[in-house]
Amino acid sequence: MTTRDELALIERARAGDQDAFASIVRAYEKILYNLALRTLRSREDAADAVQETFLRAFRALPDFRAESKLSVWLYRIANNVCMDMLRARREADSLTSEEGAENDSTLADGRFDPVAILERKDLR
Repeated sequence: MTTRDELALIERARAGDQDAFASIVRAYEKILYNLALRTLRSREDAADAVQETFLRAFRALPDFRAESKLSVWLYRIANNVCMDMLRARREADSLTSEEGAENDSTLADGRFDPVAILERKDLR
């Protein structure tokens, strides 16, 4: 797609032409999907990332200044979406491991360990 074609599509999409935005999606969805798949290593997450990328692009289209190519702008958005998803994944993993550690310490102190409870009853 030439720069002139891109600019024409962008202007049409800004004016509310849904077909123009659909053309942008068709032109870049596979490339962005591959980028997301390499980054996220999950087909489902990559598909979600591409969808979020185009949603953000659609919302930000009025602010696109065409100082760079459309592809560069979309790559940047996709990369940011992927980084956000990885950050959220790390936070979720961190919370899960903290919960697991709490559960391990609860069992480790013997208060809820059936064997330890029986031993305490026997001692009494």
